Amino acid sequence: MDALLHIEDLTVAFDLKYRITDALARRERKKLIAVDEVDLDLMPGDTLGLVGESGCGKTSLARAIMGLYRPSEGRIVLGGTDRTKLSGSEFRRSCGDIQMVFQDPYSSLNPRMTVRQMLKEELVKHRMCGKSEIPGRIRDILEMVGLSEEHADRYPSSFSGGQRQRICIARALALNPKIIVADEPVSALDVSIQAQILNLFVELQKKLNLTILFISHDLQVVRYISSHVAVMYLGRIMEYGEAEEIFRHPRHPYTRILLEAAPRMDVPVNPDEVREIIHGELPSPMNLPTGCRFHPRCPCATELCAKEEPLFDRSASHRCACHYPIMEDPDDGQR
Repeated sequence: MDALLHIEDLTVAFDLKYRITDALARRERKKLIAVDEVDLDLMPGDTLGLVGESGCGKTSLARAIMGLYRPSEGRIVLGGTDRTKLSGSEFRRSCGDIQMVFQDPYSSLNPRMTVRQMLKEELVKHRMCGKSEIPGRIRDILEMVGLSEEHADRYPSSFSGGQRQRICIARALALNPKIIVADEPVSALDVSIQAQILNLFVELQKKLNLTILFISHDLQVVRYISSHVAVMYLGRIMEYGEAEEIFRHPRHPYTRILLEAAPRMDVPVNPDEVREIIHGELPSPMNLPTGCRFHPRCPCATELCAKEEPLFDRSASHRCACHYPIMEDPDDGQR
């Protein structure tokens, strides 16, 4: 089966401010590399969970996929069409194929528009249906996300955070997208509401055969909703594979440390247990480490790690960019 979304060698870099003093001193122009040569495939009907620390490039990757950031290099192929080569009018016509649900449901809705006005605007702009069909389409979309038609004529200020996020999901669904990019969609919500929104994503995926790129720093959330997982660090993919395989048998030291640091409600705390932690701060993307990017903080690093960047086997089902991948099963599947 061919990938619905194919990302190849994608790089997103931002030029930093170049001052007169820099020019006089003949300093090189510096760039902030947010995403660096990323390769990912998103299969039809799958949910790919993208995880990593804050500042690792997850949101920059999502915004590049959406077209909000222009890639410096690489390809973003959706349904056989390279979105990086589309003209302005062609790109606008393709916007309905991929929609985004943002992290903050409070700032991503127009406070001056009712729910009906917001949904109608999307339907009319993209010519999704005839004028007479719009009321029925709005009603159906709201019912899909657990709201009723009586909510349609209310403003965002009258809704709770969970309801606002349902409205954001409804707005994304209005265009019948092939892919939903969900950027930390539950992190701003109460824990009790998070489960409801996650279950809504699962229900919608089954009902509409949606393909989802789900971005989160919460590993338990990612494990619950994802079929595949990609672990990102300083703009690079460190590990990729099926979700249960990643969580049961992590091969990259960074992945294993992230899993060790995550709280686990089903396992009692053992005070005698020694857990690995990540030492030091995340390096600046303006001054990336040589060799393996994780080597300054990795407990397994050697001189080879500092000198040579590990290869990433793009053909393997479980990929790991590490010179010394963990091949044993530390918890024998009990994680």
